[in-house]
Amino acid sequence: MTLTNKYSLPQPIVDAIRNDDYDPGDAYITVSGLWKPPRIRALERKHSDTLDYDAADGIFSLIGKSIHSILERADTTGIVEERLYAELNGRRISGQFDRLVHTSDTLQDYKVTSVWSVVYFDETSDWTPKLNTYRWLLHKNNIPVNKLEIVAILRDWRKREARVDSSYPQKQVVIVPIEVWPLDVTEKRIVDRLQMHVDAETNLPLCSPDDRWISSDRYAVIKDGNQKATRTFDTEREAIEFKNGHKDAIKMRIEKRSGEPIRCLDYCAVGAAGLCSQWLEDPMNGKVMLKKEFT
Repeated sequence: MTLTNKYSLPQPIVDAIRNDDYDPGDAYITVSGLWKPPRIRALERKHSDTLDYDAADGIFSLIGKSIHSILERADTTGIVEERLYAELNGRRISGQFDRLVHTSDTLQDYKVTSVWSVVYFDETSDWTPKLNTYRWLLHKNNIPVNKLEIVAILRDWRKREARVDSSYPQKQVVIVPIEVWPLDVTEKRIVDRLQMHVDAETNLPLCSPDDRWISSDRYAVIKDGNQKATRTFDTEREAIEFKNGHKDAIKMRIEKRSGEPIRCLDYCAVGAAGLCSQWLEDPMNGKVMLKKEFT
């Protein structure tokens, strides 16, 4: 993968992103790779020599790695950043967990993330399968874990919002408890997921709506002459009720804003490179990209 610098970021930042020392180890797949959509992983592996990655897209990752490095040096009460391996169905899986607290058998994963990742967190997030997979990996190495936590460092947290809204996170670091799956359930899910990646090597699957992070439809109430919505709502009924009760209702209209595939638009290198047939053929793709070869 070639690193570009389209936005002329300072060279030390570009060099720091380029010199990332991440090592997945000698394994067929990592824990993070296991829970990546099989289509994306297969296409990234196939086109790894031709894909571009811009330095501007690596800033959040760089911030996260910096915080991990600082915490690793400072930690005196846990085991941090250790890579483990396990065999399953003839395939080797590797994973490097963030922090293990032996005194409480607690596994923690640090995330530098948005406030809204915590506010709207639910168990369908990939935080849950990833942490349970790390727990399974530790179990395979005879290390017990009975509690799972995300330590969320909220990069966009605002003190004023916390002061005026009790439902907003009240501090910039939040501990998010993660559901602990029975180990036999975890292994079954890992087996199923592993087979999906193996199958993707010869029969490329489609990404699901969840894989593509398709946002929900929204309904915007817009006043004539304005481009910006007065309010937006999750349902048409809410939008109608708001419009009908507004003093300027006669001057307002309701516009449906269809959900977008956020990952395809902003966070998929193979899609951006025009190497994904699913994205090329999607009517939500506003770019016309022709004469691309793909499998």
